[in-house]
Amino acid sequence: MIDQKELNNLIYLLDDTDLDIIRQVEDKILSLGIEAITFLEDAAKAEEELIRLERVQTLIRRLKRDSIHQ
Repeated sequence: MIDQKELNNLIYLLDDTDLDIIRQVEDKILSLGIEAITFLEDAAKAEEELIRLERVQTLIRRLKRDSIHQ
C-alpha cells in the first residue's frame, strides 16, 4: 500500500533545483509502480506549479508505458 503522505512529499520535491534530488525522487516514485498512478493523477489535477505538474505527468506516462511493456 502506498503511503499517500510520503508520495505527496515526494511530489512536492519534484520542483527542486538539484537534479540529483529530482532523479532520486523520480526513481522512488517509479519504484512504487502502477499503484502510484491514481495518486499521481489526483495530484496533477490539484497541482498549481507548472514544473511539478509537467514532471508528474511525465511520471504517469512512464508508469503507464512500463506497465504495458511488462
